[in-house]
Amino acid sequence: METMISEANLKISAQTSLKALQIWSLGTLDLGNAVERQYKLDPEIASLVVACQHLRKNGYREGRARLAQNSILNRHVQAMVEDLTDNSLKIFALLTWHFNADFSVALPRQLLQFFNEPSKIFED
Repeated sequence: METMISEANLKISAQTSLKALQIWSLGTLDLGNAVERQYKLDPEIASLVVACQHLRKNGYREGRARLAQNSILNRHVQAMVEDLTDNSLKIFALLTWHFNADFSVALPRQLLQFFNEPSKIFED
């Protein structure tokens, strides 16, 4: 018996992986350095980048819940998910389910670590 997963459920799941990917990207050293050089950067965006930098530096341990609720990040990810192809939507949803099948955590640490070091996850 084939069970269909609604597009809405796929989008909700995919958003978690997209959010983790964006947090990883905003936490990179190059982006952090670029933000420091920016003149008159929007304070909310600068704060988001600093939070992502901090989260990456602490090994994705502290601050995940706060970032999961960040309004700028949420708006950006919601817009991104609308532009995904059907296959990409499914891939991002599957990533979320792999690292957080029961949705017990808003932003699972293992998912963030996967984007940080994908080969390490598969070496275990």
